[in-house]
Amino acid sequence: MQRRVARKGSEDAAAHLPVGQIALIVGLFLTMLLLGWVENIRGPAIPLLRLDLGVSYRGVGLMLSSYSLLYFLTVFLAGMVAVRFGRRTLLVLGYLIAAAILPVALLVNSYLSLLLMMGVLAVGLGIFEIVLNAAGADVFPRRTAFMMNLLHLFYGLGAVIGPVYAGLLFDHGIGWRPAYAWMAVPFFVVLPVIVLGRAGSAAGQGINSGAGASLESGESGDSGDSEAAASTTTKGLLRPHAGRILVLGLLLGGAMTFELAVAAWLVNFLVEVRGLSAAAGAGYLGAFFAFFSLGRLIGGIPAERVGYLRLIEWFLLLGLASFVGLVVFPRAIYLAAVLGFFISILFPTVMAVIIHEFRGLSGAVMGIVIPMAGALNMVSGPLLGAAHDYLGVSVGFSLVGSFALLGLLAVRLLRRASS
Repeated sequence: MQRRVARKGSEDAAAHLPVGQIALIVGLFLTMLLLGWVENIRGPAIPLLRLDLGVSYRGVGLMLSSYSLLYFLTVFLAGMVAVRFGRRTLLVLGYLIAAAILPVALLVNSYLSLLLMMGVLAVGLGIFEIVLNAAGADVFPRRTAFMMNLLHLFYGLGAVIGPVYAGLLFDHGIGWRPAYAWMAVPFFVVLPVIVLGRAGSAAGQGINSGAGASLESGESGDSGDSEAAASTTTKGLLRPHAGRILVLGLLLGGAMTFELAVAAWLVNFLVEVRGLSAAAGAGYLGAFFAFFSLGRLIGGIPAERVGYLRLIEWFLLLGLASFVGLVVFPRAIYLAAVLGFFISILFPTVMAVIIHEFRGLSGAVMGIVIPMAGALNMVSGPLLGAAHDYLGVSVGFSLVGSFALLGLLAVRLLRRASS
């Protein structure tokens, strides 16, 4: 009976959501879709842009690291700026930056211009990263791991579309430049949804209150409380929680670098070592993200019963086992798809850990932990690129698994400290 009352209350609340607020929530999910789409054109494009611009693997690694540096520097700065200007304003700015820079890909004719284009794109997408994850902390106060995985499911859907979109274009002789440039169209299509959307009153409960407060003012509650909280956040976090935040940064860094490095280097591995075409390699990357999306749809369901950290540990172990099988056994290419399933829940479930452990400060903690993880990912780029150049593609790709080991070490430390 209580469940029926709760369900009826939820349906009544949903029915009374203002149109502008519904548009804004839809805009958040579409933004996550576009983020996954545009970020995962890069993997299939690497073999083509290497040949086109004469870029070495070290050069590719430097490009990935530069992208990560600007991406996560943007996350850090945007987390602070959002307190003053509001997250929805930042989200609009991110759209404008991304939509403006994507067509510039048509003009890229050198490695330097490639770095500049990717750097500006990283700024626009980095704004998406902090807005979407920090808003999720307020929008999903209950069943956090499941709901964050659902939000990130749309990243996975976009990440399925991205490689398939790129592979189809490449298979028809259309280069990587148009693949990026044409992405400006969906950004311009979704932008009006964000601009016209309006958050609801903060007086509501749950999703209504969270969405309204987080997107308009940058934090839950009124802006005065937000600014006061922001001024004391650093001291409050560094003293009692510094060690745990550091380990969370290592956990997120290991998990995120494992995910991003597989996405960035998988197609190249399949092309250079397994002998597949660029289009076929892109197809396997699409399968990776199809299972990635499936994982985000159902992977978070047992989180409340199993425990967030234990679930992360299980998925890291199974993901590492799948990765080893993919590298060691030439006929086990299908494990590329299975690997996507086990990687899927890592990032959003770590976000859920932060939301649960740092109620009221989760946005600030994310603004510290995500750039820490980004710094690790940034360092990984040139290291993996150099390994590909000097040790060969097979060995270079194999080293990606070391980041899963780092994540396992960090989650063990966190679980031991919690027990």
